[in-house]
Amino acid sequence: MTAPEDRLHLDESDFRRVRSMLAPHVFAFSEGDDPPVSDLVEKGIWDHLVHLPDDVALRTTNWIGRTVGQVHAVSMQWLSATPVTPEGAPYAPEPAFLAAEEFEALEFAALHGYYRQALGCLRNALETMTHAAAFAATSNEGGFAKWRKGEIEPTFGGSRNTIRTSAIGREISTRLGDGPVFGKADDGGWLAILYRRLCAYAHAQAGYNNADFWQSNGPVYRPNTYGLVFDELRETIAVGYVLLRICWSEFELPDDLSILLDEPALTNWPAVARQVLGAAFA
Repeated sequence: MTAPEDRLHLDESDFRRVRSMLAPHVFAFSEGDDPPVSDLVEKGIWDHLVHLPDDVALRTTNWIGRTVGQVHAVSMQWLSATPVTPEGAPYAPEPAFLAAEEFEALEFAALHGYYRQALGCLRNALETMTHAAAFAATSNEGGFAKWRKGEIEPTFGGSRNTIRTSAIGREISTRLGDGPVFGKADDGGWLAILYRRLCAYAHAQAGYNNADFWQSNGPVYRPNTYGLVFDELRETIAVGYVLLRICWSEFELPDDLSILLDEPALTNWPAVARQVLGAAFA
């Protein structure tokens, strides 16, 4: 809990100053007006839960608002590109929307300084899209249906290898020459290398967890780590577009990929992405 003198209040003109609930009529499914407040949480608990994340969110939007906008832009670009109905794309809509949910959760968690949790969302998205692409690549509608019902649990390595050995996987690889996009990580496979790194965040391995990012208890504002989140999100979405193409043959890339591919990156992945996207969408 912080004392009043420890807080800096926002200017009255700042739109972030006001916190409010949405009115019931805003929601598609509403049971009428909300009941009166009847079980208000203790102030000390509220302060403990929100004062540090609030501080990070305000600092993030104070000083790297452009990057926040870019994270939102690539996330929404993915959502806008996904098919709405299964017609013509039976393997695509649900997995693509599940990935979109992970990207939006990443936005919220990273904004509030929970960087490791935000990065962990990317593994979920990549895994989901890889499984969907594997079923699509082999036209395995029965397996896809069982997976979505929770009756089978494919492995990432198995799904990656299924894509690699499928007709579409071999076709993409052939267009790349020796480009091992679907190969093992030790053989330079882009998909597997990315997944291995995202697993490190999900499992909070040394160097990939909040204690390393914050160098403190937290959450704490760390602009460089927010930049890392942006970079990992972009690379995951770039791979995701390849997987979505396998799921949905009619899928076309968004017209403007400048934020995705032209912004400075921590490694040379944009060059790899351009080559692989060119082969997948040839």
